[in-house]
Amino acid sequence: NDPNSDFNHVLWDLQNTIDKAALTEFEKQVLESIRDGLTQEEIAYNLNTYQKKISRTIDLIAKKVAKVGNKYDEKEQVH
Repeated sequence: NDPNSDFNHVLWDLQNTIDKAALTEFEKQVLESIRDGLTQEEIAYNLNTYQKKISRTIDLIAKKVAKVGNKYDEKEQVH
């Protein structure tokens, strides 16, 4: 079994779950900035807001993605 193939599948599955999470434009910008390696402070500066708002947004993104992921997992177990 090719570990690269498994990892690519996990990445695809994660992106698919994120796509289903119905993130706002702001949340998408924050997520993209995290993926680019920026700190919360840098993201806040770039988006003209406060670090605390970025922190709350990251928590919200995680909850939305987890909620969708949990629904997806439950459907997988039914089949």
